[in-house]
Amino acid sequence: MFQRQVFNIGIILTIFLGSFHLNAQETKSSNEEKKHFSKIYVGAEIGYLDIDEDNGVSAGAFIGGRHQRRDDIVLGLELGLNGVLKDDTAGVVSILGTIGIVTGEDKKSLVYVGAGYESGLSLENGDGFLGTNEGFSIVSGYERAIHDNISLRVQGKYINLGSTFDDIGNDISLNGFSLTAGISFNF
Repeated sequence: MFQRQVFNIGIILTIFLGSFHLNAQETKSSNEEKKHFSKIYVGAEIGYLDIDEDNGVSAGAFIGGRHQRRDDIVLGLELGLNGVLKDDTAGVVSILGTIGIVTGEDKKSLVYVGAGYESGLSLENGDGFLGTNEGFSIVSGYERAIHDNISLRVQGKYINLGSTFDDIGNDISLNGFSLTAGISFNF
């Protein structure tokens, strides 16, 4: 069942990203080339993730697509994976929708907010599971285009994965946050 969910998410993301690519190809002009945030992108990030007892230095990867409108409003969708770097890896898989605005005279800065779906990820003792705890996230960030195809970003995210019970029946809240810095390569 999990593989089917991932496959369905992959199909939706492929169609969404394909529409961004087609739109970017159809509307190329001298003015359009200045739109640094209307692209498909992949990237990596490093930072800090804290959800209950799973906390520490984290690393992650993301893929997404955005459309920058004429009024410099940017709409996007992103699929991400972020995990704590320690023996028993724990982390989150996310699907985020974002909206932002391009700022600055050179139109190379993006300030954005968003929200999305989060699913807990754990690889304890070699046994992997995904989706045991599901919830939502709220995100905000800043991104700077340093080249036509390279951007740097910083991002903060509030994560709510509901609650679970420990071995003796205590209710444990799975709320937390992540702070990351990343680089993305735009196509």
